[in-house]
Amino acid sequence: MKNNIRGETTIERTGIDRHFLDERRRDKYQACKILYQLIHSPNIDRTTKNALQKLLNEAIQNSAEFASMIRCAIRDRFSSKINLGLLL
Repeated sequence: MKNNIRGETTIERTGIDRHFLDERRRDKYQACKILYQLIHSPNIDRTTKNALQKLLNEAIQNSAEFASMIRCAIRDRFSSKINLGLLL
């Protein structure tokens, strides 16, 4: 996350700051951001929100790719831009 020292340090030290991962991280972030926005939309019915929440819950499981990034984004309500080496 931009301005998130812990996240940036993790990406740097683990060596996951590779260009081929940038697009995958960005796509995952954007997809989960859309799910989050729909879940919090007043125009979406409860049944659909529950189905969307299930998908978002799967994205934050420890076994899910980029789960920590998504958990941080949810905590920040997707208000920060993620640092992927690319501008969003």
